[in-house]
Amino acid sequence: MKMYLESGYINMRGLIENGWPFLFITGARGTGKTYGGLKSILELQKEGSINRFLYLRRTQVETDIISGEDTNPFKKINTDTGSSITMKPIRQGIYGFYQDEDLLGYAAALSTFRNLRGFDFSDVDIILYDEFIPEPGARPIKNEASVLFNIYESVNRNRELEDAAPVKLVCCSNSNELGNPIFMELKILSKLEKLTLSGGGTYRDPDRGLMVVLLKDSPISKRKKDTALYKLTGSGTFADMALMNVFQDNDRDAIRPQSLQEYSSTPIVTLDGVAIYRHKSKNLYYCCTFDGEPEFTTSARDLERFNLRYYYLWNRYIDGELTFENYLTKALFITYNKGR
Repeated sequence: MKMYLESGYINMRGLIENGWPFLFITGARGTGKTYGGLKSILELQKEGSINRFLYLRRTQVETDIISGEDTNPFKKINTDTGSSITMKPIRQGIYGFYQDEDLLGYAAALSTFRNLRGFDFSDVDIILYDEFIPEPGARPIKNEASVLFNIYESVNRNRELEDAAPVKLVCCSNSNELGNPIFMELKILSKLEKLTLSGGGTYRDPDRGLMVVLLKDSPISKRKKDTALYKLTGSGTFADMALMNVFQDNDRDAIRPQSLQEYSSTPIVTLDGVAIYRHKSKNLYYCCTFDGEPEFTTSARDLERFNLRYYYLWNRYIDGELTFENYLTKALFITYNKGR
């Protein structure tokens, strides 16, 4: 399968039809993820391959905003194809996408989906979760990954037990944060980190039905380099994310593997997946992988306890006195300190 169409945009139809139940795509801005995803879904509907779809955004505010005529995610598709797909409220917290009076699909928010219990999504065959990676500074959603998987369970139900195909989950986003809640929960950070070091690529796990695409060598991105905004921003952080699919949190300055012989024999604290040691003679700290039973888990109570007791470790990190074995340990540490 070709990753890009002749137009230079990503081949979303090919990816969606590639047979993977769980598909995650991150990439530079404007590469056709949302447009291509929605247009492919419409094509599959017209061909009778799927019934209705569910379009997800992270928050209710985001979902309400796109309900306007000028912010409708189908606006450009309407212009390009002559369709007239609009969003109308069905009940509080959920919208419908309509072509005239024909209901094509639904729109809802991850953060408020629990309020939709009892709503029948048995006619949904595909979920498109747009902008699943929060932008820097966005308010976290408690147990975000678990919320997404609960949504999937609510939609998929027992259809596989009845010999039906599973609902397809397609998640798209810009490359904001590699250490995002979903990739963390799936425990694939170390695999994806290796891809980022080579500029991107595809990770597949057939046993889990999982495929992750970190877009690489986008023809659209190459052409956008010469447009006004990217001439202005040059090779800064924004341009790296928007054009080159460089994750904004993938800073390797604090990643320096070290020998534990220079550090205390016992860690000062163990978290789920990491241990933190103090240097024997200097005011330095080192965070590395840990496979044993942790003192603190990722439960809300443990996160609060950890931040109250070890608040100073964040300051050590900011001051450059805390280093990490690899990107995974850094991402885990930052996760423990979110919301402090």
